[in-house]
Amino acid sequence: MNDKVKKDLYVSLAVAFNTPISHETVAEYEAFLDSHYTNYELLLVDYGPDNAPSPQIGNTLQTIPKTRYLKLAGRIWAETALAAGMENAIGDIVILGTLQTINTQSLNHLVEACCAGSDVVIGSSGVRKASTYRVGAKLFDVCFGDMIGYHPQRNDTGLRIVSRRAANAVMATPRFAYNLYVRLSNAGYQCQTVVYDLKSDFRKEERLVDSLARAISLVVYNTTTPLRIVNAIGIGASCLSLLISFYSIAIRLFKRNVVEGWTTLTFFMSIQFFFLFLIVAFLGEYLARLLTDRNETSAYSVMYEKHSSVMLDTSKLNVKNTSELDTVNKVQTGRDR
Repeated sequence: MNDKVKKDLYVSLAVAFNTPISHETVAEYEAFLDSHYTNYELLLVDYGPDNAPSPQIGNTLQTIPKTRYLKLAGRIWAETALAAGMENAIGDIVILGTLQTINTQSLNHLVEACCAGSDVVIGSSGVRKASTYRVGAKLFDVCFGDMIGYHPQRNDTGLRIVSRRAANAVMATPRFAYNLYVRLSNAGYQCQTVVYDLKSDFRKEERLVDSLARAISLVVYNTTTPLRIVNAIGIGASCLSLLISFYSIAIRLFKRNVVEGWTTLTFFMSIQFFFLFLIVAFLGEYLARLLTDRNETSAYSVMYEKHSSVMLDTSKLNVKNTSELDTVNKVQTGRDR
């Protein structure tokens, strides 16, 4: 595809992975970008558990142009790695995805949807999920979806196409890397879900403990409504306890030979302890939130960054004959107005 057909955009493709990435895969991504856009960069975000760089990354950076490699430290979620990719990307349009969710044959269609006016494009496709995950996601959506203003798509793959102005708005919020998808959906810009084809069958595998931790994090970091609810429950339970005490005194005053009700007492104590521990649990979560917010450490840490030996095309100048474009980019950020 020649330059006349290429779209005059600066596109950043951020790929997060925690398993070794092959040279052929990186070459495929770069070939897609080079054939569709005049300016681009390929950002490889490695969040694998090993501190060593991904195998063959040195040879890849020597042969494939306009590629950057970020190695993140610690055990983090893929969502946090994508947030690191968005924060380090410099393109007008940022593509965020993983090795399993990116299909180069469908990416251009999603980018076109973003340029048409949807600042956040959500990739949707056939994703196989465990039955426990589906039930838990549905239950979470019913209970907390309206509360936090985020309703996860049923076939959401995690792929996002984000305009520069939406990315800037999200990165201006504190600790956006912890709940990137929620922040993107609530950034105030138009969101659109676009169905695309995956290259292979994608199964979302996540442990029950990790899913529960993510659900709690989504609720605690994005709304204080549960805290208000448990506060109301605590007040109601205390009022109920006070009424029961008045009732027991009245029975003792107006009725003789009162038989102690072991079942009633046990039931009442159980209910009281249920509310008590529920309140303590939520207070503990919000206390953890306060401690985390007071912590000055970042959600991720970049161990080192590498880039291609051939980053720039010296035969191409960053000079144009006109200040206006033939096609209108509806999510433009000012540089082509």
